[in-house]
Amino acid sequence: MNSWKEIAKYLSVEVRTAQRWAKELDLPVYRRDESQKTFVYAYENELDKWFKRHYKKKNSTKASIPYMKKGLIIIPILIFLFTIILFFHDKRSRRLSPNPFNFAVIESQLLVFNNAGEELWRYDTKVDLDPSQYVKEGNFKSSKHVNFITEDIDKDNNTEVIFVVQDINNSKGRILTFNKNGKLLWSFEPGKSVQYEDQEISKDFDIGLVRLEDLNNDGFNEIIVVASHKMHFPSRVSIMNHNGHLIGDYWNSGHLLCVDFLDLDNDGNDEIILGGLNNNYQKACLVVLDSRKISGRSPVERGTRYYSEELEPGTEKYYILIPQNDIGRHFIYDVISGIDLYSNKRFQISTSRSRVFYEFDHQLRLTYILCGDQFDFVYNELAREGKISVPLSNIKEKIFKSEILYFNGKIWTNTPTMTDFWKKFNKSNH
Repeated sequence: MNSWKEIAKYLSVEVRTAQRWAKELDLPVYRRDESQKTFVYAYENELDKWFKRHYKKKNSTKASIPYMKKGLIIIPILIFLFTIILFFHDKRSRRLSPNPFNFAVIESQLLVFNNAGEELWRYDTKVDLDPSQYVKEGNFKSSKHVNFITEDIDKDNNTEVIFVVQDINNSKGRILTFNKNGKLLWSFEPGKSVQYEDQEISKDFDIGLVRLEDLNNDGFNEIIVVASHKMHFPSRVSIMNHNGHLIGDYWNSGHLLCVDFLDLDNDGNDEIILGGLNNNYQKACLVVLDSRKISGRSPVERGTRYYSEELEPGTEKYYILIPQNDIGRHFIYDVISGIDLYSNKRFQISTSRSRVFYEFDHQLRLTYILCGDQFDFVYNELAREGKISVPLSNIKEKIFKSEILYFNGKIWTNTPTMTDFWKKFNKSNH
């Protein structure tokens, strides 16, 4: 709520009453700039908490006098009973709501609340947080907070909080993990300097994705963090156990935008499926990592600006390049931006600009290609602008005939295959 009018409406009172409560009764209303006396804002959970605390005062108004004249005995009794009920209800709510549930950010402060809207604790991050980075994503049924996760990650029957620090100055991001009482358990900063062929990449990485998944089926969640450099090409995929220890580290020569998890070989362990771009080859890429061994870098050509002597060859299980098409090449890059899992041992990826869908089975064999409705729309727009003259049917036919490329650990091939590293790994473990 960003005005006196909205605050007063929420409390079902006049604006002057809300202003008086703020002045005399400490109604939780804030001003971003003290010189702008009329620019105020408030949080619903804080107003609710204040309302409960001042409930008797708020209801002891002149409007109640006629009723008291009619029933001087009945009304006090009802008020007394209501107060008792409210007291035990609040006490029960506190007893049943000890775990973190919701949050708010005010300047540098993280405020954490239980599901009754009561503040549990707060933490000063020492940087001005950017509120726009903490909105919800998804529809109303499945929406979830971005950069704020509540989960029992160590299986102690208590809820931990994972909070991603995103500040207004867009400086280095980091992850903070707290216990239910607000004690900082561990932190992680994915930014790391790496020397590439022609320059040293700085530590300025943005955290784009944070996911929790029990990858090895041991009953404990791993934390998967995908961070990308602010200005340059590399993305870093970091995997930590529930204690915050780094157990996997993979570098891709291009930003990775989406992630999902699937047990491809039915061994009880989930693989990590990532989609994005390989800058070296200027093509969309699909990466599959196995949690048993995650290290190194993506396939790159030696001698290019994307090559680093500091990083060893990667242990990716599959690495696939998606061919550029005549629609996608009209943009700077056409990357993989979506992954959808199906129940029939299939999964699907989609490109961001041209919206071409590729379906794979669990052996990463291509089973289907579809050009979505957006593909036709973008083609018509380009044709109208005179930027493309090839018939739409010819472009689609070329896409259906084009072959994706698989990296076998040494060379690229159009034969579906996992890398040599995992062929040898699986053979030595059987």
